[in-house]
Amino acid sequence: MLKKKYSAAILNYAAALEKYYEFYIEVICRFNHESKDDKWNAVRKKSGAQLELFENEYFNNEGRKPYLLTGELRNLRNRVIHHGHFPSYEEVKEYGKGVFIAIKEDLDFLNKKYKIILQEIIVEHNMQKAKKIPAGYSISTTLIDTGVSISTSQNWNNMTFEKVIDNAKLYLIIEDNAESIMAITNLIRGDISLEECKTLFLKILNQFIKK
Repeated sequence: MLKKKYSAAILNYAAALEKYYEFYIEVICRFNHESKDDKWNAVRKKSGAQLELFENEYFNNEGRKPYLLTGELRNLRNRVIHHGHFPSYEEVKEYGKGVFIAIKEDLDFLNKKYKIILQEIIVEHNMQKAKKIPAGYSISTTLIDTGVSISTSQNWNNMTFEKVIDNAKLYLIIEDNAESIMAITNLIRGDISLEECKTLFLKILNQFIKK
């Protein structure tokens, strides 16, 4: 979105929402001692069927309808994917905000009702990642303040889509100026002069202002 790849942004947002549907199905299947694969594999490649399964399972288990995207936003997704529509920045922003709210509305609820199951999923996920680490390397876990997360330590009340975008802008600046930021570290270590560091720091600041 911030790199002006608007169609790709819509696809990524839509994929994130579908991953959330799958995640909910996994949580509820564990809670009910059922096989997630038996339910999800049948709809894995069918977006409409995924949504229908999510709605039905949610209503059957929670006794209410989940928060869903508006018909207008769902139509935007279909126009981009199936009809080659090139969305504007404002359309992408509204779609992204809708997806963010749809996921965020439920995560706090899930963290409270299914806390133990979510913790199990986190542990299993970390163990799977650890298996891919070559022998001899140490392993550590770092928590990053993201827009949505199954971490129960998140402060959901203070997170908005606008803050997510601001954080993403900062990450892009860091990514684009990694070499310059490293120079500050080199200054602290005495590897470059103060004047050189000032020049690089101003470059970073100008990039931040532009974004």
